[in-house]
Amino acid sequence: MRLINVNTNRNAFKMKSNFSEYNPDTILIQEWNDHKKDRSAEASEKFSEYPYIAATRYLLTLSQSPFQIIHSADRILATRNSFGIIINSYSPASSGKLRREHLEKLNSLIHSFDEAPILIAGDFNMAPQPKDGWYGDDHSKFTSKSERRIFEN
Repeated sequence: MRLINVNTNRNAFKMKSNFSEYNPDTILIQEWNDHKKDRSAEASEKFSEYPYIAATRYLLTLSQSPFQIIHSADRILATRNSFGIIINSYSPASSGKLRREHLEKLNSLIHSFDEAPILIAGDFNMAPQPKDGWYGDDHSKFTSKSERRIFEN
């Protein structure tokens, strides 16, 4: 399976020609469009070359292969295809409290499935380890230890 995971920062339509050169089976996109309101109905029109599409305000999953949507919320989109479960996730950037809550929901959802996901991808808006986040010449303090603990779980 060839997969692309990308945050397009509201520019998925402009970037879609770039995706085709990699011939992906599945594309997971975060911040695919202006997420002030639900624009999921536009996804089928704009990405008609993909026969299987699932979208929320923040997330878009495109595929050449059939899938079943097993969970759809603004920030978590889970699908099951012939390979298994794939989760597309977009964590809030605005606060550590909201990221922790998102990760707790994600963790609960994962444990509710009858099989383990084969892939959990997305934009988590955090540095999983201190060395992953930088602010100038120092490690960023953007991500807390409690967020990292929940992310690891």
